[in-house]
Amino acid sequence: MASVVLSATRSGSVKTTALRVLGGGFFLLGAIGIFVPLLPTTGFWILAVMCWAKSAPSLSAKLLEHPRFGRGLHDWIEYGVIRRRGKVYAIGGMAIGASISSLAVQTTWQIKAAIAVILLAAAVWIGTRPESKRER
Repeated sequence: MASVVLSATRSGSVKTTALRVLGGGFFLLGAIGIFVPLLPTTGFWILAVMCWAKSAPSLSAKLLEHPRFGRGLHDWIEYGVIRRRGKVYAIGGMAIGASISSLAVQTTWQIKAAIAVILLAAAVWIGTRPESKRER
């Protein structure tokens, strides 16, 4: 019986550590995304908040209370809402990133077309999310 309790405790701490590390990785990718158009800052930070919610609540709270990103993170996590400004930035960033990569990367037209279709689908999905809690 003691070994079962001990193994459960160890696996819990391994899970907690793994979620903390994973959350840190997502946070880092989001921070890089502030400067790189194709990396979605908010998307990665949503994943970081979710990883840290049980493993490091203070870190999760810091992101949710962030003066610039906190409201958007909270709105998505609680209500599935993307405000209009966020939609404009997300879709605009995807368009800029696709344009730059299309001009800068030498590849076949099929790969460029596939990237365009994927980004278009993502843009449509983002565009159809509610912009306020009332629209839900």
